[in-house]
Amino acid sequence: MPLPDDIREFKPGHVFRRGDESCQYWIMDGNIRYLDYPLRGAHVPTFRFYLGSFAKDHKHCYCMNSRLRGGVGTTFKALNFCYVSDGQTVWTLGGKVKDADAESFVVCDDGVSYLSSGSRVPHGFGKDRGRVYYYDFDGKPNWVRKATPDSFVSFNDGHFAKDDDFVFCGAATIPKARVAHWEKMGGYYSRDDRRVFYFNREIRIADYDTFEPVPTGRDHVQLAKDKSHFYWNDGIVNAAQFEEMLAES
Repeated sequence: MPLPDDIREFKPGHVFRRGDESCQYWIMDGNIRYLDYPLRGAHVPTFRFYLGSFAKDHKHCYCMNSRLRGGVGTTFKALNFCYVSDGQTVWTLGGKVKDADAESFVVCDDGVSYLSSGSRVPHGFGKDRGRVYYYDFDGKPNWVRKATPDSFVSFNDGHFAKDDDFVFCGAATIPKARVAHWEKMGGYYSRDDRRVFYFNREIRIADYDTFEPVPTGRDHVQLAKDKSHFYWNDGIVNAAQFEEMLAES
């Protein structure tokens, strides 16, 4: 489930290398810094941090260079790259997971989405005894309202999941997707035995039998084609536009 290094406690050193998660917290002039920012009041001897930009000392908990109000340092730990908890509260970089039951809360995946550059961003699902939650590095963590925790399964890609009744893209269902027949195709495209989807939207005009994603090296450019059309995300483009975007990727 979570990658071992993402739940490991790191001790700050005296060297900072930009882009290196293992030294994002470091010591300068006897004080803790997060990247270029001072972390005021942090206790250096007991300070430990996690790769997802959370940290703690013997009293307090931190997110990047800010203290988490009410966080208990002695019980604070990373659950994966995305979620942390002190046993009383669950947080992401977007803030507190509102109404989460910390005692029963578990992560459903690694909590990571990879960009084409190789960089990691926190994306993922978690659940407690009553609800499922989703965070995608864009605002606050969301309650996945239609999800059933007992049967919920993440596909560990930062975006897709399912339970016995629905397929999910982030916090939203994919309308009309038939769970037993649904599969990922590539990028943000998927299908069941009747329909083709982009994220949580059906591509109504797609020819099911010939539709295929076309790989690109750009995170926000999704291309596909079938016997009749070329697609950029879920919209139609002409052949010249398609070839231009493909060449740029």
